Amino acid sequence: MTKNKYKRYVYVLGLQLPTIENFAGENLSFAELFKIGVFTGYVNSRVNSIRGDIDHCATVRIVKQFNIEGDIDFYNLLNVRKNYIVELNAHNYLRDKNVKWFDLEGWQCIQGLQEISQMSGKTEWFNCTEQQAIMAVLSGIRYCETHPQKLLPNQFVNWRGCITKIGKGKIPIYA
Repeated sequence: MTKNKYKRYVYVLGLQLPTIENFAGENLSFAELFKIGVFTGYVNSRVNSIRGDIDHCATVRIVKQFNIEGDIDFYNLLNVRKNYIVELNAHNYLRDKNVKWFDLEGWQCIQGLQEISQMSGKTEWFNCTEQQAIMAVLSGIRYCETHPQKLLPNQFVNWRGCITKIGKGKIPIYA
């Protein structure tokens, strides 16, 4: 049996941004945003890391977590972590459905909310429904071995089998 600190997950998080007042004095509110990500260990520690980054100025919750163990062959690269392929497939599924990424980096100019633009994982929030996010992960699970999606241009697979943008790694050759 795998110890919790070594278990691999794909998770869906929800982020409720606070209502803000614009320059005209109007209140702006936002629909809940959703993040699909991967983690090894305790998903709650990932949420706590995000909460620490944003200094509790927004609400973050765990919507769903999926324990996904194992490795797969990814376009002739051996031992790529399955949970990373599920995440890649889920992101591509949402992109194919015209779901947009929400750019939180633009929040750096809003007084009192700069922490949101600096939080870890700030680039992977989607402006979609909870149901769309969960269905994207379920689709990613279903097709991760038979129809894995291609990496984005700035991604590669590192020595541990993780898909990342940081460090060194291999890029598969797509036939």
